Amino acid sequence: MKKTGILIMTALISISLSAQETKSLSTVILNNGMSISGYVESQPDGSYKVTSESGDVFYYSFSDVKSVKKPSAQNQHIAKNKFNTLSFSYHPIKYELNGFSLEWNRNIKVSKSTPLYFGYGLGIQYSSSHRSDRLLSARIPLEFLYRINIPNTKIAIAPYAGFDAIVYLFGQYDGYDFTHSKKNRRINIDWHIGAKFIFNNKWFLGAAYESQIMKFNEYSNISQANISIGLLF
Repeated sequence: MKKTGILIMTALISISLSAQETKSLSTVILNNGMSISGYVESQPDGSYKVTSESGDVFYYSFSDVKSVKKPSAQNQHIAKNKFNTLSFSYHPIKYELNGFSLEWNRNIKVSKSTPLYFGYGLGIQYSSSHRSDRLLSARIPLEFLYRINIPNTKIAIAPYAGFDAIVYLFGQYDGYDFTHSKKNRRINIDWHIGAKFIFNNKWFLGAAYESQIMKFNEYSNISQANISIGLLF
């Protein structure tokens, strides 16, 4: 699984290195009522070249086009060079632990021609179990996110992958208190992979999986799912 996370990160970084000219996503509305979303360029021969986010290229004569609509400034969070997210998450974790977290992320566009972003942030997570285990941790996520718009809808899918630096602030696990024992690792790193489902460029639902790279203690390696809801701003 570790190799899978590293391969995904390598692929995303490779995409970011292919940056070209900055373009804005627009919608071309034809005279017959059909609409096409993509990056629009006027051509010398009197036509529009429309390149979809998946790379498909279409040409339409000026006479066949009714209008070209660009996204409004106030409703273009993820199309901007930077945007923020604030999310609340539930974490069903191995070993009968359940957790909740609150996380802020800042995303910065790293590719001029593709919707690829580098994100960083800060989060806090509390986890507990019926065995009296309890953990409070601070998390610093570092990740790459790529947005895919679903044509003719206000829905987008944003897969992402990255790493978290984790610091356990206090708590008890497997009967060992962090303040009196070195049995549990206080600082760790995990890798994660997931996707956000963005609605109306204002809010999202997310799902992810993450696993620690180093063992939490000599017996356990904590991994967890992540189900989240959040806002874009």
